[in-house]
Amino acid sequence: MGEVVGNRRASVGVRVEGSPAYGVLKTCKDMFMLGPKTLRLAATPPYSWLPDAMVEANLAMRRCIIPLAISQAIWIIGFGVLNFGEVAYTLGVSDRAPGGVMVGYTREVATWITMMIIAGIAGSALAADIGARKIREELDAMAVLGVDQFRTLIVPRVMAMVYAALILGLIGLLVPIAAYYTLVPAFLEFPSSVYRESMYLNLQPLDLYSTFFKHAIMGFFIGIVACERGLATKGGAEGVGLTVTQTVVVSFFGIWAFNSVFNIGFLTIFPDLLVLKG
Repeated sequence: MGEVVGNRRASVGVRVEGSPAYGVLKTCKDMFMLGPKTLRLAATPPYSWLPDAMVEANLAMRRCIIPLAISQAIWIIGFGVLNFGEVAYTLGVSDRAPGGVMVGYTREVATWITMMIIAGIAGSALAADIGARKIREELDAMAVLGVDQFRTLIVPRVMAMVYAALILGLIGLLVPIAAYYTLVPAFLEFPSSVYRESMYLNLQPLDLYSTFFKHAIMGFFIGIVACERGLATKGGAEGVGLTVTQTVVVSFFGIWAFNSVFNIGFLTIFPDLLVLKG
């Protein structure tokens, strides 16, 4: 009787471990554990990961900068100039458009576009790199040789995502500001000074600080997701493809969720920023 009960418990355990819910929980646990470990290794001497992090960040930025600039320019022209600008002009409040557009764009759209591009291009490339190393058993070879794979591979790449997110985030703000400044005065028929005054009145330093804080957190999140999925890769080339897909999907969902929750909390703490001035 005891043997039957034991077998039954074992079969239940196998079913639980093989279920999709168990896989999701295990992935979340692994990501949650990898994050603090990466921060601890990054803050602990020696800082031999810094040169590799700069190389990886430079590679990520070169891959992302052109798609980012094009996407930001198209969005600000299509939404800020052609759509919102036309509505503001029709209602006779075109002088309020620059401040409203740039505040909303800085808090929501610019962050979303920048981080989606980083996740889709740099994050997927990072996951494919780590996953391919796992399939080729390079990580096992490093362990046999006594090389710390986390300090050598994971820490530089995660920190590179943070650095790239901050630099690309700055570019993602400058491109739409320049495009809007160039096109809006002619399209809405008011001088450039009105644009500058409206933007200076409404785009507060707190908005910029919060935006770059979000970029750093999201860059770290993308790096952790990509590395964790890469380390969990199984099944050859097909497994690498699945790893890349999972990295992009999880990163996209995390970006949307964090950006929404952060903005709600931010505007709850600073409600004065909801009021357009001018």
